Amino acid sequence: MAPSGFAHAAATNIVTTAAAANVSFTVHSARLNPATLAIEAFQPVRGGLAVDVAVSSSNTAAGVVAASPLTIGPGASLATCSFDPLAAGTTVLDVQVPPGFTAPGDRKTRTVVVNP
Repeated sequence: MAPSGFAHAAATNIVTTAAAANVSFTVHSARLNPATLAIEAFQPVRGGLAVDVAVSSSNTAAGVVAASPLTIGPGASLATCSFDPLAAGTTVLDVQVPPGFTAPGDRKTRTVVVNP
């Protein structure tokens, strides 16, 4: 059985401004390669299981994550929260690893640049 974890879908940084509206940030459940832990495919959470996945911001002066943790329910493969830009700066959004799951080898973090 392959390990599974949670990651974001995009490989690029988020660039926004301090006065901008909140930015959506989507977390997906994923099947991971057993050797590299790279994402092989996004997949739904198994039936009967709901998983809470926290997303944190490394620099809360630049911005905060609204509505974390996310709940990905049975048969669902994603959930979305918002990043609220507050002031110029850079932060890293980090998808936390829930108990019983594995940290992916990629797409666990995403950099956000907040311009003035």
